[in-house]
Amino acid sequence: EYKCPEKLWATNETNQLIVPAEGTTTTANFTCTYHLKARDGEVLQIDFENLKIGVPEKCDPNYGFLTIGATEAEAKNSTDHMCAKPTTAVKVNNASDVFVYFKGQTLQKDDGFTLNYTSVPLNQSVKPAFACQSGPIDSTKDVQKLTVPMPATVLKTEFQCTYHIRAKSGEVLDVQFESVRIGTSSICNPDTRK
Repeated sequence: EYKCPEKLWATNETNQLIVPAEGTTTTANFTCTYHLKARDGEVLQIDFENLKIGVPEKCDPNYGFLTIGATEAEAKNSTDHMCAKPTTAVKVNNASDVFVYFKGQTLQKDDGFTLNYTSVPLNQSVKPAFACQSGPIDSTKDVQKLTVPMPATVLKTEFQCTYHIRAKSGEVLDVQFESVRIGTSSICNPDTRK
């Protein structure tokens, strides 16, 4: 049976996190948080070699999913569920710590992922552009946080995104903004910022 590893220290060579590890299987109900750590004064560059959880085209959080964040809380509270290899740069590149949260409730033996990670000097890193989440965000009973842009990413000069947040059938949403900042002044210029 597969067991969660301790903190994973990155080196300047490509390291791999393979889940489940060769010769092991995860249980159908499985939860694990992986903590990847760069060397002192450096940041992580990460990318998925492969990722498959359930039916990748229809990411069902009740089946299983993977989320990432620059902190453990951010990873666990993220609504950006992944079930297939992302088509854009991973949003936490250039953080010194990356947390990967993997949760499954009915996992099969072919569910899992391979993640490559490397520790690089900050001056060699490039902040990826923030990418809009594809598909709707399903609310839960727990408080969820949507952060734009995600830590260690940047917004393009011209940026537009629409988020579809939906409640469960028969329920309503309670949405609150913790902070909003667009531009440098308190006056919003609709010609340049919307």
